Parts: sequence; C-alpha cells; structure tokens
Amino acid sequence: MKKCDYCGCENSDEATHCAECGTAFSNPPQLSSPKNDKLASESQLWKKMTLKQIFVALIRLQALWLFFYAAVYVTYLPSYFQRLHYAPAYSTSYADAKFALLMELLRILMHIVAAMLIIQYTEPVMNYLLKDAKDEHEAAGE
Repeated sequence: MKKCDYCGCENSDEATHCAECGTAFSNPPQLSSPKNDKLASESQLWKKMTLKQIFVALIRLQALWLFFYAAVYVTYLPSYFQRLHYAPAYSTSYADAKFALLMELLRILMHIVAAMLIIQYTEPVMNYLLKDAKDEHEAAGE
C-alpha cells in the first residue's frame, strides 16, 4: 500500500494518483547502471549522426580496408626478393622478377595513396555532391 505524502490516505500499490486528494505519486528514481549509461550514450550518438556523417564514416572505413590490403601485399614482398636473388642476372626470369616486384610495389603504393586521399577528401566531396543535389532539388521546386 502507498501512503499519500500530502493527505496521508492509503492507496493501492498500482495507483499513480491519490484516491482522496488526486496528488500524483512520485516514482522512485531509478538507479542508473554503467551498462544503461553506455547504451544511452550510444543511442544519443546514433540519433545525432546525420546520413552524411554515416556515409563519410563508411567511406573512411573503406580507406582502412585499402590500408589493410596494402599491408597484406607487403607480406608478399619477400617472395619477390627471393625470386630476384636466385634468378640469373641477365636472364628473362630476372627481368620478369624485377617487373613483378615493381608491379607489387606499385600496387602497394596505389592502395596507400588511394586510402590517404579517401580519408582526406571524403567530407569535401560529400559536401560538394550534397550541395549539387540540394541545388537541383531547389531548381526543380521553383
């Protein structure tokens, strides 16, 4: 049984207001747990993020993927150096090994440069694209 703080009347446990005077019962403050606080802060983060920010984050994740591929290709380099070391100096296999090594280094460099450009220019490009889309939408509305 709940007792009204204002008039002292006894009320049922399910009551939200006093039957005698109509005073609302205050709910006891709920204790916040660290887990609930974390979920609440994550929920607020996703509510605050715009669609543009989500796209920028996803595109930048792709850039991290390019860095990962570059790191994987670096692990292949020792085999190219080994092929280069064991090939006779003036044979076609030596030239092929040099070319393959050059292509692998170029592939690694392209992945790193592309990832850096994506990270650096994602937001300005998205702003430009969204500005154009907004201008087209406004022109169509007039």
